[in-house]
Amino acid sequence: MIARTARRVAAKLGSSLPRSSLKFLRRELERLLEKVQKRSERIAELEKELADAQKKISEQEKQITDLERQLALRKRNSTNSSKPPFSDGLAGEQRPRGRKHKSQRKPGGQLGHPGRHRPLIPTAEVDVLPPRRRCRRRSAGTLDRT
Repeated sequence: MIARTARRVAAKLGSSLPRSSLKFLRRELERLLEKVQKRSERIAELEKELADAQKKISEQEKQITDLERQLALRKRNSTNSSKPPFSDGLAGEQRPRGRKHKSQRKPGGQLGHPGRHRPLIPTAEVDVLPPRRRCRRRSAGTLDRT
């Protein structure tokens, strides 16, 4: 193949080229063919690396979606789903309860607020106690008061 190409080049340039030029052209052609061979090998290596990298990327994307799904399930609790509160368990974050900020007021009735009280029973009814019933657990419980 090299000799045929060298002859073609020599035919185009004419027979006026000396033999040293033909040897130079042959060596140059061999050098260029070796360079092409090395580059085609390098291209094959890079294509293999690219295929491996794409495979690894697809596996990692699958793993990421699986982990995101697991995280979403872990963050699901009774406040953001239809699950009952007892199913929250110890798996997820504790949901915040109570007020976010402490109030400036003191506990109990506030100043100026009208009080509300249960009305007192008249004193005539205080002496009468309701009858005691028997205890359900013990058949010989206390007797009724009369």
